[in-house]
Amino acid sequence: MHPLLAERIVEMATVVAGSEAARRARPPVCGNICTISPLSQDDTGLEAALVYAAAGIPVSFMAMPTMGSSAPASLAGAIAHGEAEVVSALVLIQLAFPGAPVFHSNIISAMDPRSGAYIGDIEAPAERLITKLGHAWGVPHLCGPSVSGDEAHIGWGFGSRAGIGASLLSGTEAELSGDLGGLLDSYTVLEPHFVVMQHELVMTARRELDELSRDADLALDVIEDVGPRGHYLAHRHTRAHVRGFPLPFRHHGAGYASDEEAAWAEFARLAREHEPAPLPADVVADLERILAEADSDAERLAD
Repeated sequence: MHPLLAERIVEMATVVAGSEAARRARPPVCGNICTISPLSQDDTGLEAALVYAAAGIPVSFMAMPTMGSSAPASLAGAIAHGEAEVVSALVLIQLAFPGAPVFHSNIISAMDPRSGAYIGDIEAPAERLITKLGHAWGVPHLCGPSVSGDEAHIGWGFGSRAGIGASLLSGTEAELSGDLGGLLDSYTVLEPHFVVMQHELVMTARRELDELSRDADLALDVIEDVGPRGHYLAHRHTRAHVRGFPLPFRHHGAGYASDEEAAWAEFARLAREHEPAPLPADVVADLERILAEADSDAERLAD
């Protein structure tokens, strides 16, 4: 994002938020700037980050060192390498605008030594450590675990990888995820219904990792009412609570032949029924004006 166009983003965020004060209190956008391995920064990216920081818009810096090509062929070395890139950018922002909201991200990948291909999913003890490093710098962390992956098709390999990613997303204690839903083949192919399946995976992992609350319903009075050899189906407690079971989406409503079929049905329902609240007409008009001005800016930059 060129800094001149970043200024247009700030202007649009202000229009959507309603005022500069509201934008600073609850920014409707954030910026993500990738560092350039090895040990470099993008000049226009940094300039745009400074525009965002001046406006109070949060900015993340994301290192993506690839072991064996743009980073050492060592996990610890690649982590240290990425941290140097991210922290240098965070320090620059704080020197320019002390207290500006920033967050940290360091996503490690590898080069396939046989083909040179990019491997986004590596089985390594990195994510919890990198999250702790971000917290050690005193900033929120945008984590790398993903429920998308490198496989080209949904199958056992992809399902196992997505399941591991869902558990890591829920267990690393990171504040943010950069995962983009529905993507296959190293994030290049979109399968829309897979967004629904990924959401199910993450929610299941969160439920598995949750602890039972201290005020959980023990239903001791219900147990006493039903007694030995009784049945809970007709009890009023069952009627009141049965619809709240954390069931997989394939069990909601009519039956489906497979999880994938249920996911397609849910995606179709969302596409048909979901209606985001529209922005007021005057806000839309302001946004269209800003976009037109941004188009003119982009044309001048291209020249």
